[in-house]
Amino acid sequence: MSAIVGGSVRECSIKNRVFQCPADAAVKIRIGGDSNEVVATGGGNSIILKTTMVSSVEGLTVAIDNNNDDMTFLQSVADGSDYVTVTVTLADGNTYSGAMQITEPPELDTSKATCELKLAGRDKIVRQ
Repeated sequence: MSAIVGGSVRECSIKNRVFQCPADAAVKIRIGGDSNEVVATGGGNSIILKTTMVSSVEGLTVAIDNNNDDMTFLQSVADGSDYVTVTVTLADGNTYSGAMQITEPPELDTSKATCELKLAGRDKIVRQ
């Protein structure tokens, strides 16, 4: 039986551009699908209310190389109207991929040369 491995993000790519991630960078990944709420009825039964949730990657911290114009690239993705391919490779070696868009304006943290991103997608994220 193999071990369950958690940990940081090894690397990611956005629109085929590879970004390194700090060693302590961890993310929250929502595959996408339904969220359920169960509501009681007056007759003693219940109703399941389903809401479709988009896929998302939150807290994705990437290293920014100013000489490579990384911030301009990220802002151009955010300015665009298309979903772009995003991949995230985790510490256990698994890679998740999906068509996503940056949902908050990218901000450079100059003290760490990083940018924390929040992305959302139209379809489910898949493990490759």
